[in-house]
Amino acid sequence: ENRYPVMNSEDIIVNQVGQDLFEKFFKHYTKKQWNLETKELAASVCGRIPVRTNDDCRYFTDKYQFMPKEGYTKMFEKMLNHKNVEILLNTDYKSQLSTLLSFVPILEKRFKKNRMNDMEVLSFVCYYIGYVYSYSTKDWKTALIYYEKAKFVDSAIDNTSGVGKDLFAIGICYKALGSDKDAESHFKRAIEVFGYLGDNQMVEKITKHMKTID
Repeated sequence: ENRYPVMNSEDIIVNQVGQDLFEKFFKHYTKKQWNLETKELAASVCGRIPVRTNDDCRYFTDKYQFMPKEGYTKMFEKMLNHKNVEILLNTDYKSQLSTLLSFVPILEKRFKKNRMNDMEVLSFVCYYIGYVYSYSTKDWKTALIYYEKAKFVDSAIDNTSGVGKDLFAIGICYKALGSDKDAESHFKRAIEVFGYLGDNQMVEKITKHMKTID
């Protein structure tokens, strides 16, 4: 079945494997996993799942793959029991913000050494620091600094969807700061990115934000 335009995860999966396989493998999984129907998820969510026409049942196709000897449960138990891991329950995340901020310069140094895993972590940390500052403390100027850092890293590692997300966040910051011209510019760039990715749900979301600009 050919669905166009692709608006959500249901559309992209039906396009790839047809209605019958969609209902057998995907339809109920997302509801069980996130309590969301596939049509409620952006196309990029299920669009990242590889579809093959051979007998290879593995998710990844790496030549050499390994599974934890005692299973994933035991693996995570050992990870959490490590002396360097501290588990905090019933804790306000704001109280841990200073600790999170201290990671940034360390990760930036490792980023300069071109360590891919650390690049991804740096982008993640910077984005969510920006998120805390923007939506918790309403410190839009500081949030803008960290979203820009995230965009720089995502651009360097060719994380296209990450760049789109960063541009959108930067646009929101500029709008909150009263710089409508900069906000509109970043919203337009974000729309271009998500349009390229076929994520119409994000395009629609960002377009709604653009319409609120005077």
